Amino acid sequence: MDHIKDKTIIVTGGFGFVGQQVIEKLLKFNVKRIIILDSLDYGSENKTVLSDKRVHFKKIKLGSATEEEIVKQISGANYCIHLAAEKSKSKNIPDNILKCNVNGMNTLLHALVNVGVKKIIFSSSLYVYGKSNEAGFNENDTFNPHTIFGVSKCAGENLLRFVSQKYGLEYVSLRYFFVYGPKQYQGLGYKSVIVKNFQRLLDNKSPIVFGDGEQVQDHIYIDDVVDATIKSLEAQYVNTSYNIGSNERYSINELVRKMIKIENKLVDIDYQNKDETHNTIRFNNSTKALDDKILKLTTDLNKGLKLTADWIKSQ
Repeated sequence: MDHIKDKTIIVTGGFGFVGQQVIEKLLKFNVKRIIILDSLDYGSENKTVLSDKRVHFKKIKLGSATEEEIVKQISGANYCIHLAAEKSKSKNIPDNILKCNVNGMNTLLHALVNVGVKKIIFSSSLYVYGKSNEAGFNENDTFNPHTIFGVSKCAGENLLRFVSQKYGLEYVSLRYFFVYGPKQYQGLGYKSVIVKNFQRLLDNKSPIVFGDGEQVQDHIYIDDVVDATIKSLEAQYVNTSYNIGSNERYSINELVRKMIKIENKLVDIDYQNKDETHNTIRFNNSTKALDDKILKLTTDLNKGLKLTADWIKSQ
């Protein structure tokens, strides 16, 4: 991890699900400083993280903060891991999403250039690809978003290319698939089918599935996502994009049946009215991240679900 030794790293959205665990991992290495920028709209302060003297936190909402306000907080930074985003389930679609994820990101990028940050890692999303592809998604697919959130992530990637060409800021876009694992929250934004239904199973209630349950998703374990995010800071990964998925496809029915088996419950699935995920097929069908060794898959779905269930019980 020599690439981050004695470096100052900005983490936007540092108190979210992925952000907190990225920071916890970074603090195990000899980083000089971590600057957290977070609006706290979707997370809460982690007192354990804040007790480390290397951590500086500033409550900032992208889309509202000016470039000058951001510059004031990030002076001396070397890298940025940009995880902050208005979520796909924002109550005020589309204005909040566009304001934060597009305008706010543009302001952030110019602030990074202003203070001389060398590189940014951007949490993009499978939502750039669209609603369904029976062959799976790969990095060469044309953007075809079906949500404003997906549109905002496409815009974010295009902003990166523009700023990189104009100012030399290096970047890596990581198109996360369905990230899950311990410490995932049920707060605002996407309510994980995994967390929600494990909690129902623990209460001896039937898991809920919307529609026929034949929606296909690619769930990837949090630790593998965190490691890929940090590894992408290395110098050999420059101005490129990666799908960060497990390359496994499971229907929601298959997923929930695995959860029922793990908890050894005798319950039926409670099927409810279909939602916006109806008829979707979304999984990674690319080995680029594995071939380039930016991603290492260490935790399959069965193991990851068990670890997630154990964490929920511990709470």
